[in-house]
Amino acid sequence: MNGPGAPSRPAGRLPAILGAGALTALVVVQQTLHLGGTSRLSLALNDAMHLPMFVAVTLLLAGLLGRRRLGLALGAAVALAVATEAVQLLTPRDASLVDLGHDLLGILLAAVGLLGAGPAARRVGGRAGPVLWWAGVGLVTLGLAGAEPLRIHLAERARDRAFPVLLTPAAGMPGPLVATRSELGLVAAPPGWPAGAGAPAFEVVWAEETWPGVVMLEVVPDWSDYEALAVDVDVLDGRPITLTANVQYRTEPRRATWLWRTLQPGPQTVRFPLADLVDPDVGTIDRLIVHVTAQDAGRRTLLGAVRLVGHAPGDGR
Repeated sequence: MNGPGAPSRPAGRLPAILGAGALTALVVVQQTLHLGGTSRLSLALNDAMHLPMFVAVTLLLAGLLGRRRLGLALGAAVALAVATEAVQLLTPRDASLVDLGHDLLGILLAAVGLLGAGPAARRVGGRAGPVLWWAGVGLVTLGLAGAEPLRIHLAERARDRAFPVLLTPAAGMPGPLVATRSELGLVAAPPGWPAGAGAPAFEVVWAEETWPGVVMLEVVPDWSDYEALAVDVDVLDGRPITLTANVQYRTEPRRATWLWRTLQPGPQTVRFPLADLVDPDVGTIDRLIVHVTAQDAGRRTLLGAVRLVGHAPGDGR
């Protein structure tokens, strides 16, 4: 027991222990899982680390400065978050408001934990009240941090199940493995559409950029069992349009191979022979871009299924 003359326990020891332990665990996880990759999932996991990392940083600062200086600890954590993003301006990396938002949200969650895990938590939950409070804060932290990586993981599983279809409006609006600056909407296809009148199709209004297009990221790379890339398309404004299929490679990101076709108006399926489109000597296929040219910006086109076809069994010919 602590008598009147006994030294008191340092204020904030538990937050300091929690913060130091969490920081250590996060660093170990990051190094063990090699989250420095360039895949969408790896980047999402790296971004997700910001939130729990700043929960831990805030707890550590609060523990070191003491509960009576909680405002100072929170201010120091905010300053650190802003400084770490500002430093990115001096490096080849870009500062990210999203990352800063994750940092600030982590600080807020830590503050909620520190302010709530006191007498109020004990009155509600007894001796277990603070533990339950921190468990709740931890679950919220994990849920918020893991939402985007989980979304990408589910998109990867859906991509693998759909192969050799790379993109289809039948699955609804594209997920995180499809990128475009063009306007994309779902409409009912007209008569003569390859998938049938009334089938879902993407209506694309091509963006104002050099190569307006739709990018399929991190596609399944093994196309060796197929003969051609097939794209369902309809030019809506009565004028021809040039459509290009552009393949980019994971091992040689600055190199690409492509084919283009000039399409007349009307629903049709255009095929790009893989023997001419893909160069296996360049490396592993990473992404496929279906694009038009800058002069086609603002034009409307219907885009349907993008798929591999050929001699593989069950390829949907």
